[in-house]
Amino acid sequence: MKSGYSKIDITPKPPCPMVGFHTEAIGVLDPIYIKSIILGHLRFVVFDTLYVPNIKMPSVILSATHTHSSISPEVVYYSRYDEIPKEQIHDVKIEYGETSTPDIVCRRKKIYAWHNIKRGVFKKTYEMRPNPKDTFPQKLKALKIHLEPMVIMYNFGCHCTMNHKPLISADWPGYVNVDNAEMVFLQGFCGDILPNLIKESTTFKDKFIAKIEGTNDFRKYDTSTEDMEGFASTVSERIGNISYREVG
Repeated sequence: MKSGYSKIDITPKPPCPMVGFHTEAIGVLDPIYIKSIILGHLRFVVFDTLYVPNIKMPSVILSATHTHSSISPEVVYYSRYDEIPKEQIHDVKIEYGETSTPDIVCRRKKIYAWHNIKRGVFKKTYEMRPNPKDTFPQKLKALKIHLEPMVIMYNFGCHCTMNHKPLISADWPGYVNVDNAEMVFLQGFCGDILPNLIKESTTFKDKFIAKIEGTNDFRKYDTSTEDMEGFASTVSERIGNISYREVG
């Protein structure tokens, strides 16, 4: 099959407007990209943004990783899209494989959220709290494209919401690495799905909030990159252990 790959670094220089959890970025945690890959007659363009711009192009599939720590995709599209290097097309071997994702992702939890209680709203809402009792097994599917360097496209549904700091970040997909290949994440139907990382509350404030919310796994993912690297490492390991088979 004919294939080609290119990417462009779209990391802005802070301070700059931000789309996601914050409205302004004060720094950069890790770089963000637009990645373009051609497979036969189709071109996939993946934005490290919250969503994709409302643009339609023939034979082009736009996808967003859904990171909550990025910039406006409209600004990116109109200012940088034409700068994506033209892909060098080659006849290459392409392999497909899949594995499961049990226990590494789970559903969000419906709780009496502290931020609502402070506003006098006593109503359960779905919040970004891992729910270990409701894991969500699904297939992690991957294409290994034998370009130079190797490109691995992979897909499953999972929110990219582990960075809560006002820092530009691709979130956990930016830390997935398999044999130094170029990694391209195609977001699935992430809905209420997020990384299943549980850690007991430690501070008095967190324990108090956890008590109020009726959960003992109150967790903030904004202290370091440790959680993102750990989750990404698990994803990397699963992709690396896939038994691939050549496709036509």
